[in-house]
Amino acid sequence: MARAFLDDRGKEALRRAVRAVEERSAAEVVILVRERSGPYLHASLLSGAIAAYLTLWFQLFSPWEYSLLLIQLAPAVAGTAIGLLTSVLPDLQRLLTPGHIRESYVRTKARAAFHDHGVADTRGRTGILVYVSRLEREAEVLADRGVRDAVEAQAWEKAARAIRSAAGGRRPDAAALAITIASLGDLLQPVLPRQAGDVNELADEPA
Repeated sequence: MARAFLDDRGKEALRRAVRAVEERSAAEVVILVRERSGPYLHASLLSGAIAAYLTLWFQLFSPWEYSLLLIQLAPAVAGTAIGLLTSVLPDLQRLLTPGHIRESYVRTKARAAFHDHGVADTRGRTGILVYVSRLEREAEVLADRGVRDAVEAQAWEKAARAIRSAAGGRRPDAAALAITIASLGDLLQPVLPRQAGDVNELADEPA
């Protein structure tokens, strides 16, 4: 999913968007796209347990007779098979995971990435992270103190909401996301203009 989103066309569109913002403002934008943000073992265990229970229920209440060995083995086999299938089906993993848990996964990973990728270490505290997680169909937009202090809170939340909307959903378009990111230049230029001697501190390439 992440590779399909970050094909050559998508990478180039996002790279241009980052440069468009940084050419007009003092912000440093980093875009990270991840396949998933959390462990989904619980989804495999839950689907396996449901499959095992339904298999046993069917054997006990069906009009056909089953041997004691089959009654013991069939639920385990069915549960294992469905659990393994769930482990390779992102849609099923998402379906079996409450929305607030998925959001928590994305939020936690985004905050860790904010520090791990140096977004919190820019000289002017003007780093912005756009973190996209494909399995969860969620995105997080984090800004350092220099950006939060310069931009009116309501205006920033509106811009961040537009980016999250463009990055989420079943089939997001990197080009559409690039447009919303590039529009940050309009928001940031008046309050956080690029200064003479500004250097590019973080990579423009989406990762």
